[in-house]
Amino acid sequence: MSILYDGGYAAYPMPATDGHTYDIAKIVVMLGEAEYGDLLVIERVTRPASLVRCMAIFEGVGWAMGYRVETVRPQTWKSYFGLGANKQASLDLAKERFPHLAHEFKRVTRDDGKAEALLLALFAKETGL
Repeated sequence: MSILYDGGYAAYPMPATDGHTYDIAKIVVMLGEAEYGDLLVIERVTRPASLVRCMAIFEGVGWAMGYRVETVRPQTWKSYFGLGANKQASLDLAKERFPHLAHEFKRVTRDDGKAEALLLALFAKETGL
């Protein structure tokens, strides 16, 4: 999960209790504390099932909390930045665009989600979504 706000950016690991079992209570708390706006942007996924479930959780919680929820296909935001499926390229771009967070984008298998969440949020900001 990432948050863009005037003057800054923040990235958070996905709240999970075990693997792909998402901690919905923590998600509610995180979204409740995010007083930076009313838009929640989520990557629109169709597989694997665990990510579809995550998308659905965020959509439902977001709507219930009063956010305007938008989903964006990965192909849409990635083509905007000239990215493809290469996760290292996403990490490199996140390091470039968010140099003060570069220390958080070192491992492809663990940090690519945070990097791509920030890039998705940046896409929404730059395109006026």
